Amino acid sequence: MQDAASAKSIEKKLGTLTTELQKLKEESENDAKELKLSQQHLQEVNAGLSKNEDGAYASLNDQLMGESLAFMSGIRDCLQLVVTVLFLINIKLVKLSCFV
Repeated sequence: MQDAASAKSIEKKLGTLTTELQKLKEESENDAKELKLSQQHLQEVNAGLSKNEDGAYASLNDQLMGESLAFMSGIRDCLQLVVTVLFLINIKLVKLSCFV
């Protein structure tokens, strides 16, 4: 009787492990597909065959320049905001000095 219970417990564990193994195999297959797509994209980018956001083909250099320009545009906007804040602070200081 104990052997039957032990065998049943082992069968249950084996079923659980089999299910987990199947999930791992599926995840591994999905990861392999993603890796293949990523490698293909990298080759396309390096060959200048990758598309931009607007659908046009661009080399890696073109893509990096686009990112750099977008970054610089963001910096410019921040600097404009800082200048505006400093201007407003200056106006407040001038108004306060009139009361002194």
